[in-house]
This record gives sequence, structure tokens and C-alpha cells, in this order.
Amino acid sequence: MGTIKNDVVARHLNKHDRERDLLTPFLTCFDVTWGTRYQRQKIDFSAYFLAPEQTVKDQFGIDAEILLIMSDFSELQNRTMQAIDEFMKSLPARGRIDPTTVFLVSPDPKLREWVASYAALNPQFRVTIALSHDEIKAGRGNPYFLRAAMSEQLYARDLFNDQLPLKSDTFFFGRDKIAAEFVTAVKTSNNRGLFGLRKTGKTSLLFKVRRMAQQDGAKVLYYDCKDPAIRTLGWTDFLEQIISDIHKVYGRRPKQREGHVSRYFKEIVGDLCQDSNLCIIFDEIEWVSPVAIIDTHWHKDFVPFWQTMWTTQSEHRQLSFIVAGVNPEVTERAEVDGVQNPLFGIIAPVYLTGWDESDVRSMLHKFGKRMGLKFDSDAVVYMYKRYGGHPLLTRMAGSYVNAAISAKNAARPARIPTKDLQEGEGEREAEIMYYCHHIVSELSKFYPDEYEMLKWLATGNEADFHDFAANGNQIRHLRDYGLIKPSANGRTEIEIPVLARYIMDEQRRSDKAEDIYVVPADNRLLWLRNRLDRIGTDIRRLDKLGQSKGKRPLYGANGFPEAERLFAVACVTDQSTLENFLNTFNRCLVEPVESMGKALSIKDYFWVEVKASYPMLWESLLRIKVYRNEAMHIDLTPRVTAQLADMKTRDFMGRDLTSIQDHHFLMQQKVLDGLFLATMVETDRLL
Repeated sequence: MGTIKNDVVARHLNKHDRERDLLTPFLTCFDVTWGTRYQRQKIDFSAYFLAPEQTVKDQFGIDAEILLIMSDFSELQNRTMQAIDEFMKSLPARGRIDPTTVFLVSPDPKLREWVASYAALNPQFRVTIALSHDEIKAGRGNPYFLRAAMSEQLYARDLFNDQLPLKSDTFFFGRDKIAAEFVTAVKTSNNRGLFGLRKTGKTSLLFKVRRMAQQDGAKVLYYDCKDPAIRTLGWTDFLEQIISDIHKVYGRRPKQREGHVSRYFKEIVGDLCQDSNLCIIFDEIEWVSPVAIIDTHWHKDFVPFWQTMWTTQSEHRQLSFIVAGVNPEVTERAEVDGVQNPLFGIIAPVYLTGWDESDVRSMLHKFGKRMGLKFDSDAVVYMYKRYGGHPLLTRMAGSYVNAAISAKNAARPARIPTKDLQEGEGEREAEIMYYCHHIVSELSKFYPDEYEMLKWLATGNEADFHDFAANGNQIRHLRDYGLIKPSANGRTEIEIPVLARYIMDEQRRSDKAEDIYVVPADNRLLWLRNRLDRIGTDIRRLDKLGQSKGKRPLYGANGFPEAERLFAVACVTDQSTLENFLNTFNRCLVEPVESMGKALSIKDYFWVEVKASYPMLWESLLRIKVYRNEAMHIDLTPRVTAQLADMKTRDFMGRDLTSIQDHHFLMQQKVLDGLFLATMVETDRLL
């Protein structure tokens, strides 16, 4: 049984005696080591530090103290969570308590539902174990009450399933050495380049570097060059934008510009950066470079833009740059259009490859324990070798394992041996291959020669691979990505097996149309639960992200309605279950978008606005609409009839549906796969 430290009682609890009974259940698992009252504006709560007993450490992987928040408000608001976030960043919490988990106690009877909704819209917020006053009172006298509540709520959160760049340190893993090196470069005004495949965590690392450098007193500007608001600008307009942002971070008003914008930029840097260093981060550099594929004016604009940056840095050493992209070709070219490349020789490149084995082990153990998964030591080695330490692939594989345990209703904590991972490899990687496209998409766009070399390796064409490799930098880049390695027999092979499988399958599809894939009957329940969970989570995140980028809402602040109906749909087996599935998805996902258009008084909102803002998602929603109308024998307009015919041709390769085995289920599969892929692609476009 835990204890409450005397100074907590004397300094805090005696002033808030009503909280004693609420603290009692926590003593079955924790000691109470610290307490205070937090009051800011309209926020008021008690904060306690809880030191875990050994059984909690062993079961949940919680080693540091945990924060407990007791709020008096009967109805919580977002600002409470924001205040918790600020409190955890301040002393004495910072560096002392576990940043990933918090207890939240409130009289609100719907506390759990509110926290679940907040977590769905803010997936990177720490895991919040919510307990209402009524729950605590009902569990009084039960020594296992708190442990059961922790199991239920910690195990319900899939910590692996997060595909967005990390904007805080809460769930950041590894890369500490690289981050420290980049921050040192900012201090000493040295330039750096960060390169690697997509989804390796480059943007998350850049955000961490920005946070660390700002804490050290530097001013940091970050630009996502893939953003149309950036890449469509000419070089002088982009420079004007940077000048405006420099004034903002230094808290100064812009003065009237005289002369050319390049000269003005030099003056501003000289005037404002005397007492603090300024670092400008250019992420996704390919989009504003000589290899740009959409905004080709950057083929010409690249040189004068970077000449300005280079000459300014030569005069004012407080300025530095970080450029990030797939590979450093834009910094390796000696000339661009016959002119000396201003970036040549001034950027020290660093490649961000996969995590090393210790990082994979740390992530799987820490997240796994919180979710009730205990990976065997050799299972960690298997995951590392199978996915090459690639952060996204490793996390998605872990997420699939978690979903498989849930589908079997297995008791947690659950042991994860290598044998289970090997047996589930085929089904798991059929899912994971959806993410492989995103990993190599920029490579195939901007550096097609390198992607072609990967295809040769994946399909066994080693002769062409080695012949081409002898004449260029491509093989060095592929090696530096961590994509290829020499094998024991002297051959070169792709480092990440699932990526090799994806490339080989894509090549086969381009060479010959294969038969339509249908999820095997034995795997459908797990497949369905996985798809529903991902779609439900990702479509909410996409809507929130879109609104943050200035797009109009799809569903609004609370997400799509009647979510419980959507998550409860069954595997389709016949016409009746197909109709129920299509009706449910139309009601939950399509009709609310049309209603949003009416609420905004925008005519043809679904057909025009949503189609323009989210073209791939729109097509997936349209698939639901037209398949549902056909199944329910609703009269179709000529436009919809044509769209239905086109969609069926693409989905079923022009074949008569009745000639395909399990065609009712296949229609459900096409709808869910389309939504799953669309939410990923649309989210990707906005990042």
C-alpha cells in the first residue's frame, strides 16, 4: 500500500481535504510524492506526482513518476488539456514525470467520452487515463480498481498508429545525437542538410531541432516547400515572405523597403540578427529546386534565391540554413544551367536512415508495455530486420500486431513471440504495403533513375543494376538511405524486405494485370476491424488538419456523427449485409458532408468544394454514394450512371460482378480500401 508524503499533506492536502478520498484508490499502486494547486486565468486544478510501485513498473512499463490532475469542473474544455501541457513543460514536472501519460479526475460523468473525443482529434496528446468521481466512489474498497482502469484505458490507445510529424517530445524516439549536432550547428552558424526517404522522421526531427534551438535563444523559421503557398511563389516573393517573418520573430515592424529585395534582405539580417542567431529551415527542398516537377519556374529562380542567401551569410555570420529533402543532389551539382550552384559545398549533408536496433527495442518495449504487448527479445530483432528500422513501417507493423491481439480478444499483457510474427507476416505485410508507396513516392518523382535501380534489384535484374551503378552517384544515395546493402555472397540486396516485395508487386502489375485480390475469408474479421479503426481515426485527423490549413470543414469540430454505427458494421456476406454496410457508411460519412454544405450555404458543396479540396477522398465518398444508390435501386442521374460505370470498370477490371467469388464482400473491400488509401494520401498532401 502506498503512502502520501508528509509535506504533501502539510502543504497541500490539508487545504483541500475533500481530495483525500479521491486519492485513496491511487495508493494501491502509487506513492504520492508531491502536490500543488495550479491556477491560471479560468483554469484551476490540483496536481500530484505519483511514484509507481514495482508491479506497475513491470505491468505497464511506467518507471518515472506520473502526473495526477484533479479538476473541480463538471464539464471539461480544451483549455484544461492545454494547461496540463503547459504544466508538464514547467518545473518541477519537466524532466521528472513521465511525459507520455497523465491521470485526470473530474466530477464530469462523461469524462471518458470527452477524453476519447479529444484524443481522436489530438492524436499526439499524451495518454490520458480518465476517472470520474462516480467511478472512483464505485470502486472504493476494490484493491484492483485502479489497475483495472489503467489496463482498460492504456490498452485501448494504439500508440503505434500515428503517421503525422511529431510536434512535441512526448512520443519522440531516438535521433538525440543528430538533433544535438544540428542545434550546435545553429549556435555556430553552420549549415546542415538532412536527407532520406519519406516517413523516416525528417520533419519530426526538424521540429525537435527548432524547439531545442529556440530554447537556446536562437530564432528559427521553418518553411515546408511542398506547401503551394510557398512553392508557387517566385523567388523574390518568397524572399519578401521570409523578410516579413524575420520581423515577426524579432518583434519589429518592417520599414519601407528601398532598392532590390536582395539588398533589403541583407540589411534586415544585419540589423536584426546582431544579438541572436537566425536559422532558416527549408523542408522538402526538391519542390523549389532545379528538379521541381510542378512549379518549374524554380529551375531558374533557384540560383538567384540561393545567391542572395549565400552572399548574405558571407557578410552576416549569425545566419545559417538547414535544407531537407530526399537526397542532396541539389547541393551536389557544381552548376545549375551553366551557373555556379550557390549551394555547392556550403551544406554538410546528414542522411536519416532507419532507427538502430536499440531504438526499435526501446520503442516496442515502451509503447508495447503501455498497450499490454510484451515483445520477446528475438521478436524485436525480427521486427528490426524485417522493416529495416524504418519508423513508419515498424510502427504500422506494431499497430497491426495490436489489432490482431484485439481481434482475438486475447488477455493482456500478451506475449509477442517471433513465431507469431512470422506466421502473421503475409497478412500483416499485405496491409503495410499500403504505406510503402508513400516511402518511395518522392524518389520515383524526383529521382527516377534511383527508383529504376531499386526495381532492377527487386525483380532480380542485377546485371543492369551493377552496369548503371558504375556510372553515377545513384548507388551511393541508395546506400546512404539505408535502402541497399551488400549480402554475404557479394550481391547487393534491398535492406527492407517488405519494400522489396512492394516494388516487385508494383512492377508485376505494370507488366501484366493480375486477378482481383480478395481478402481471404479467415482474415476478414481482423482486416475489417483494422480498416474501420484506421478510417475512423484518420478521417477525423484529416478534417482537423484541413481546417488548420484553411480548408472548409467536412464534418466539424466533433467529427462524423453516429461513429458507433460505423464501427459496428459487420463483414458483408450477401446482398442484405451489403445494403446495410453501404447505408451506414452513406449516413455516417457522405450525408453529413452534404449537410455541412447546406449549413455553410454553399451550393453543390460535395460536388464542387469537396472535390476540389480533397479529390481522392471525394472519389472514395462518391464510391459509397453510387454503390449504395445502385444497391438500393435508387434512380441514378446520367452523370452518376456514367460515374458508376467508370468506377466499376476500375474496381473490378470490367468484369461482371456476379462472375467474381464473394463479390458482395469485394464491394465492401473496395469501399474500405479506397477510404483507407484516400485518407493517407490526402493527409500526406497537406503535410
